[in-house]
Amino acid sequence: MTTFESSLKTISVPRSPVFVFLSDIKNFESLVPEGSVKNFVVINNSCRFSLDGLGEIGVRLASANPDHTIIYESEDSRPFRFDLIIDLNEQHDQSTLMKLTFRAELNMMMKMMVQKPLEEGLEMIASELVDYLNGRQWITE
Repeated sequence: MTTFESSLKTISVPRSPVFVFLSDIKNFESLVPEGSVKNFVVINNSCRFSLDGLGEIGVRLASANPDHTIIYESEDSRPFRFDLIIDLNEQHDQSTLMKLTFRAELNMMMKMMVQKPLEEGLEMIASELVDYLNGRQWITE
C-alpha cells in the first residue's frame, strides 16, 4: 500500500461533535472537492458517486472508534483499492487535531501518475474540511 498523509490541522471544536459529523456517511460528500462530485447516493453505511477523472466510486464506513479514528474504504477496486483514515485527537483547549491518511494499492506506473495530485488533493481536502468544520454552527451540550 502507498500512503499519503495530510499535515496536522486544528479544528476549533471538541472531538466528539467532529467525530459524529465525520463518521456519518451522509456527510462523506464534504470530504471531496466541491464541484467534482456527481450523483452522490447514500445506501446504509456506504455511498456511491462519480468523481471527475476517476468515474464511479463506492465507499463504505469500515470502522469508527470514537476515541480517535474513522476509516472509510473503497467498495471495489475501481479505479484502485483505497482507505481514507481520519485521525482525531482532542487537545486540552477543547480543539481537535485532525490528520487525513490515504492508503491505496497502486502499481508503480499508477503511483507515478497520481502521486502529486493525490498529495495535493489530500492537503486541499484537509484544509477545506477544517475551514468548513470551523465555520459550522455546532450544537453542544
